[in-house]
Amino acid sequence: MKIGIDIDNTIAPTFKTIINYLNKKYSLKKKEVHSKKPSGYDLFHSDFNSFYNDWKEFLNTEKHLSMKPIKGSTRVIKKLSLKHQIYIITARNSKDKFQTILWIDKHYKNKFEEILFIDYKDNSGNQPLFTKGDLVNKLKIDVVIEDNLDEIKDIASKNKKTKLFLFDKNNQYTWNKKRPLPKNTKKIESWKDFEREIEKLEHKSI
Repeated sequence: MKIGIDIDNTIAPTFKTIINYLNKKYSLKKKEVHSKKPSGYDLFHSDFNSFYNDWKEFLNTEKHLSMKPIKGSTRVIKKLSLKHQIYIITARNSKDKFQTILWIDKHYKNKFEEILFIDYKDNSGNQPLFTKGDLVNKLKIDVVIEDNLDEIKDIASKNKKTKLFLFDKNNQYTWNKKRPLPKNTKKIESWKDFEREIEKLEHKSI
């Protein structure tokens, strides 16, 4: 199978880490539970464009590089890479490639067929030239794990046969609450859950 994996909040605890970073920068005490956005930008800025400079700054810090992978992801990805083609499909700007690959190589070196980024019309990271759904369609990805329901909906609209898993770590991600899932989508709360779901798909294909 071809499996597409998101980075932020799926294998990397970016949401929690950047909120801690910006709390220190602005001497605030914002709490994760109050954010409705997967980037956490709504706790500090009125729009994503205003947040983008903070994001770029964060990527070049030790805080970003030293993030520990989300529990279970390294083990499961290592296991899956022995039998399947694994792709990273991230909404990060292709201009963020250097910092992103540094972190991935630190924890998942040589586990992915390719690391795919999004290109944007400008530097804001807010006007994509194409979407994750387009990349999934182009590569004929069979399975996707992703934490952002808006991305899941885009992928589902363009890939009717792709099996989608909405990753909601320990049921803690506030940005997807009380929202219906698209067809062919299942919510999971851990990488152990994802491992079990892949095993079920493997058995079906035998």
